[in-house]
Amino acid sequence: MPVFRLEPVAEHVGSPHWQCSTIGTQVCWVQASDEVAARWAVTMATVIARCDDELDSPIMPWRNADHALCFLESEDIRGVRPGYVLDADGELHEIEEYRATAQ
Repeated sequence: MPVFRLEPVAEHVGSPHWQCSTIGTQVCWVQASDEVAARWAVTMATVIARCDDELDSPIMPWRNADHALCFLESEDIRGVRPGYVLDADGELHEIEEYRATAQ
C-alpha cells in the first residue's frame, strides 16, 4: 500500500485550527490508497472532538489542502503500519475508523 507524508503548510503553522489535532503540526506518515484517504485517515487518528467548542468555525487541518501538504513517498518508511498514523516522534496513532471495521 502506498505511504503518504503529511505536513503543515508553513504559513498556517500558527493557525488555531491545529488545536483540533492531537499531534499538532508534526509531520506524519500513513498508508492509504490515495491522497483523499490519507488526509481522512490522519484526521480520524488525531481529531479532537471538543475542538468544535473552542473555535467558531473549526476546520480539520489535515483534510484541508490550504493547511496541510500531502506527498506520496517514493520509499518505504520504517514503522508505518496499516491502521495507524506514524508521527515524527515515532508514536503510532490508531485510525478510529480502521479499528471499527477490523473487529
